[in-house]
This record gives sequence, C-alpha cells and structure tokens, in this order.
Amino acid sequence: MILNDDAPLTQRPGATSGGVATVWFVRTVAGEPQLFAVKRKFQGRRLESSLQELINGPTDAELKDGVGSEIPRGTVLLGVHREGGAVEVDLSKRFAGGGGISSLETRLEQVARTLKDAETKNDVFLGVEGKRLALLGGEGVEVKQPINK
Repeated sequence: MILNDDAPLTQRPGATSGGVATVWFVRTVAGEPQLFAVKRKFQGRRLESSLQELINGPTDAELKDGVGSEIPRGTVLLGVHREGGAVEVDLSKRFAGGGGISSLETRLEQVARTLKDAETKNDVFLGVEGKRLALLGGEGVEVKQPINK
C-alpha cells in the first residue's frame, strides 16, 4: 500500500476550505494496483464530502500522475442517513456493477478506507439502492459490515 501523506492538497474548482479529507484512489506500482491516499479540501460534512470526492474520481492532474479509481463512472451517492450510533451510506446500483473480483475488492477497499478516515466515531454500513450489502457483484464478494471497521 502506498500512502501519499506528503502530497499537496488538491481542491476542485469552486470548492472552499472547510476541512481536509483523505480519499483513497488507486495507482499502479510495478504492474500491480495499490491503494493511494489523496488529501482533499472540502466544504460541508466530512463523510459526505469524502464520499462525493471518491465518486467524482481523480482530478485531471491526478489522472496525468497515474492515479485512478475502481469506482464505476455513473455511481451516485443516494444518501447518508444517521440514526443513533450508526450511519447508513446508500449508493446507486452502478457501484455494484461490472468488473471482476479484483475490481470489486478494490472498490470496496477504496470506500472502506475513505469512510474509515472520514467517520471514526460511528459504525458505517454500506448499501446499494436502499439495501445493505452482504455480497457485491455477480462474483459474490463478501462485504464486511460495518464497512469502516
């Protein structure tokens, strides 16, 4: 695993400073995909902003630098619901589609690490289209819940 703690903060155009979030992407090292942390300035709530940055994907500069993502294009954050000591994250069905086992495992790990860095107090559960995930994709990759532990 590569952790890019010394990277300069990146900020999407139009965003204002409200905090700093860690978002996990992928970079190929010696022919193997490795998780890669990127620091992002955000506005709003840390968890929602971190997830949206993950879904938005790498910036143009990051793409030129070889940073990518296994989160499928077209994935939408449908909602974040907080109740008691738990947080439910709901993504669109696009998140669960396409790719083989390696892609599915990598996208789950991207989400898990991003959420773990964004939400340290409460358990976070991952769902698709309102249903909490136990398995992901046709390959049946197990989803351990809460996803941020």
